[in-house]
Amino acid sequence: MEYVLIALVVFSAAAVTFLAVAQSGDPPSPGSPLPAFRLGGTDGASHSDETLRGRPAVIFFFPMDETPECLAVARAFAEAAPRIEAAGAKLLAIAVATPEAASRYALAHSLPYPILADADGRAARAFGSLVNLVAMRFAKKLTVLAGPGGRVKAVWRDNAGTDSVAQVLARLAPPAP
Repeated sequence: MEYVLIALVVFSAAAVTFLAVAQSGDPPSPGSPLPAFRLGGTDGASHSDETLRGRPAVIFFFPMDETPECLAVARAFAEAAPRIEAAGAKLLAIAVATPEAASRYALAHSLPYPILADADGRAARAFGSLVNLVAMRFAKKLTVLAGPGGRVKAVWRDNAGTDSVAQVLARLAPPAP
């Protein structure tokens, strides 16, 4: 019995270590420059950190799966898209996916914003969102608000669910007189 318990402890420690190593690091800190990226979107355009300069941007990473939580975040951003655009900001989603898969997902869920296909995971890695489990790679949920100068204003990492959408809208709202 002792050997079974020791084996379970060793296995659990190895699993936790593997999962910690599989994650790509920390997201950019507020005040830091937006990480460099250039990706094609489901809108047919090429988007990059450079094309976002001059206006605020909301960039959210998500695993692009069919779980209720992932769909709720995608739909919350879809509902908020007109208000984000009205605030002068550009809304972009990034997923570790092929362009074809991103297009199918955007079409299936009638998403009004472009999903950028990060097939090799480089952008997700640069933003600290990539999870690499050897046989499976995906972007964990992360939302970044960038200012017009290309600097990060706010980051939502562990709480990047539907509540973060309301918080993004609040940060984009003009200050009360």
